[in-house]
Amino acid sequence: MQRIVLLAILGFTLFSCDVLNSSDNLVELTSDQENYLVGETVTIALKNNSRNTIYFIRRCDLSGETESVAIEEKIDGTWQDGKRPLGCAGIVPPIEIQPGEKHLFEAVFNQPGVYRYRLGIYQTVGGEGLLPENQRRSNPFTIRRE
Repeated sequence: MQRIVLLAILGFTLFSCDVLNSSDNLVELTSDQENYLVGETVTIALKNNSRNTIYFIRRCDLSGETESVAIEEKIDGTWQDGKRPLGCAGIVPPIEIQPGEKHLFEAVFNQPGVYRYRLGIYQTVGGEGLLPENQRRSNPFTIRRE
C-alpha cells in the first residue's frame, strides 16, 4: 500500500514539475492574428504541449485560487481586467485538453482596443492546481475600426 501511495505522490510531483514550475510554454494561448477589425471573429487557440491532461474550467465565483475567463484590456500602458464574457452565469462542464491537443475559442469584439485573454486552466478536472499566469494568458491583439 505504501508503494502505491508513494507512486501517486511521485506522479503528482512529476506532473507539477512539468506544468507548474516550468518557464517553458507547455501550455500556449495564442490568437490567430495580431490585428482585427471591429466585428471580425477573433480565434484563440489553447494548445497543450505538456505531457499531462489539462482542464479549462469556466468559473464565475472568483473566490480564493479560482480563475474565470478574463478579457484584459491595455489602458494607458497598463493591463486591466475587463468585463467577463457572456455565458459565465451558466454551469459549463470543464473542457479536457489531452497532451498535444488544441482547443479553439472564438469571440467578436465591438470596441477598438488592445486585448488579451486570461483563462482558468487547471491540472485537475476538480479545479486544483491553477497553472501559472504566463501559461494562461494569450498574446495581445488589437481591435481597430476600419
